[in-house]
Amino acid sequence: MADEQLNVQHAAESSDHPATAYGLDVGTSRIVVARQSGKEFKFQSELNAFVTLPLTSLTRSALDKEHVPHTIIGREIVVYGKESEKMADLFRTETRRPMSRGFINPNEPRSLAVLGEVLAAMLGPVKRKGAKVYFS
Repeated sequence: MADEQLNVQHAAESSDHPATAYGLDVGTSRIVVARQSGKEFKFQSELNAFVTLPLTSLTRSALDKEHVPHTIIGREIVVYGKESEKMADLFRTETRRPMSRGFINPNEPRSLAVLGEVLAAMLGPVKRKGAKVYFS
């Protein structure tokens, strides 16, 4: 499955119909979030990968300008999701995986931080009190 939104719309919630339930599948290759709002379901898929780049103001500014999903961890910029593949090609490096064989990758010290960033970006803020998250 390519990085795409399936079914109806972008997975971002509208303020008039906040999600009542979320489904979350965190796999080695992809992370998928499903939202239920009333009888409607929305799906969002993201590559579960990242690349680290040296922290420079020029790189950070360029990523911000182009709306590339990233975070700063220590002295590195961590680009995650589908954009990590593009950055890896551009900087001639390899993408890395926060998970390996369905588990947190013990060889990646940034695994939990990267997963937290990706999940926060995909789930966004909770807009409905009592919303439930079901995960696999």
